[in-house]
Amino acid sequence: MVKVIALVLLVLLGVLLVVSALPIRARRTRDEVARYIEDFLNGTGKAYDWDDFTSARIKDPELEAIRQRCLSVDRRFPPEQAGHYCNAEGLAEIRAILTRLRGAA
Repeated sequence: MVKVIALVLLVLLGVLLVVSALPIRARRTRDEVARYIEDFLNGTGKAYDWDDFTSARIKDPELEAIRQRCLSVDRRFPPEQAGHYCNAEGLAEIRAILTRLRGAA
């Protein structure tokens, strides 16, 4: 019995490892991406929305490039105050991304 349980656990672990390695990409629309960015800038998003947006790869290459730019803002424009994502220049960069995204729609 113990061997069966151990075998089942090993199989489940193997399946989890395989699934986590798959190149799964989110199917997001331009409007969804714009809403994530807008909610972040306005402070109206839910607690983990920004993390959900920046951590999930997007199938559309153009939207994926936007996600990657947003993801790197905190490193390129480090926050000047604790608890902030980035500095004022970084927020301006994110606003510019949103403006281009909305303008191209």
